[in-house]
Amino acid sequence: IQQANQTYMSGAEKVIHSGVDIVICGHYHHFKKVAIQNGTLVILGDWMRYDSYAILENGNITLHQWHTAPTTYKDPFQDVQP
Repeated sequence: IQQANQTYMSGAEKVIHSGVDIVICGHYHHFKKVAIQNGTLVILGDWMRYDSYAILENGNITLHQWHTAPTTYKDPFQDVQP
């Protein structure tokens, strides 16, 4: 997981540095919203295990879990420093 985390972070940093505001990645089976430079990396989780999804409104993106999601979730980015 750590190697994948670094890959997503590195890729997002490059794209955000080029002027993109939000980078959204899917099909990773974890979810996280990370501030990077002047942008945001959003990793969508999955609908089967965590019932997770994102909402983009008025330029602000938020992550959510549907009411059936488990109460425990280990954040795969907890040790990653942007």
